Amino acid sequence: RVVQRSHALLGRPWGDGFLYDEAMLAGEGVKGIATSGVVTGAMGAFMAAAALPPTRWLVDKLVPEPGEGPSPEAQERGFFDLRLYGETANGQRIVTKVTGDFNRGDAIAILDADGREIARGLAGLGRSDADLVKGKNSARIEEILGTLSRAELVHRDNMVVLMGLEAKV
Repeated sequence: RVVQRSHALLGRPWGDGFLYDEAMLAGEGVKGIATSGVVTGAMGAFMAAAALPPTRWLVDKLVPEPGEGPSPEAQERGFFDLRLYGETANGQRIVTKVTGDFNRGDAIAILDADGREIARGLAGLGRSDADLVKGKNSARIEEILGTLSRAELVHRDNMVVLMGLEAKV
């Protein structure tokens, strides 16, 4: 919702066909169905507890204050697996996956959904900075990081699409 609102407030810079959604991968088969059922049930219970005055105090004790996040130790132990889905003007689908740990300026591989490298680029942000600003309005990056930095993880000027994959991009 925030992304769609920002898109509208910025004058629809990504075009009228821009769509945004979030999802969680739960796996395949019976295990995936069970995982999604447990996650859905837990989220429903959490929302009910947060909405009802008798249990709201417990939720307030468990949930971090606005602006707080995981400790540096928890961040170090953490991981991410980000998948970006897109479609070109001529209807071709593009799927990219971002995982792992990296520093600003590192050469990083950009893979398609099948794990094939489709591009390589220089990281405009390190993983820790990317974690701090992900989901935030790019106009706030300087405020959040305390320094002027790129708004893109990999800017197109610092990316090379690999040869022989013209049909994929």
